[in-house]
Amino acid sequence: MMTYGAISPPSFPGIPQVESAAIEVSAASGVVTLRGTVASLRLKRSGAGAAARVRGVTRVGNELQVQIPDKDQRDDEDDRIRVENGP
Repeated sequence: MMTYGAISPPSFPGIPQVESAAIEVSAASGVVTLRGTVASLRLKRSGAGAAARVRGVTRVGNELQVQIPDKDQRDDEDDRIRVENGP
């Protein structure tokens, strides 16, 4: 297995700018595994998509965890008000 180590997401092709996260990338026989923490589901999907576009990759194991920053978290009351008031 070849381990590439932590890659800063802004330098990882196809991943939008991320403030302070790192993605560990390892590869063996065309299978790439992504590990680490990102701030949104969109970034998790973007990471897998970027890895899948690399020549020679046959499968991507996306083990990225989503950790929503405290400033972006909402409680049920916030969601209820948004639904009642519309977008």
